[in-house]
Amino acid sequence: MRTTSVTTGIAVRDLRSAQAWCAKVFEREHDLEPAEGILEFEVHPGSWLQLMEGQERPVFRIGVTDIEATRKRPSAWASRSDRSTASRA
Repeated sequence: MRTTSVTTGIAVRDLRSAQAWCAKVFEREHDLEPAEGILEFEVHPGSWLQLMEGQERPVFRIGVTDIEATRKRPSAWASRSDRSTASRA
């Protein structure tokens, strides 16, 4: 499996406060606002920190070069107890 990116999303109570804190830490503003209530910082090329207001669960996403080939690998999802999220990838 060849990865292209990794995104870790964390739920925050106050998006603007979290954004201000991250802007100080990273010494710059966020890179993307893909949807209302979500901000993303690219902390290293291909590595993203996602701040999500109003979400209850964290997110961990791995981008791959060929999703169909990855899905067909026998070991790709063997350890997943909840396969329902794999179908949304």
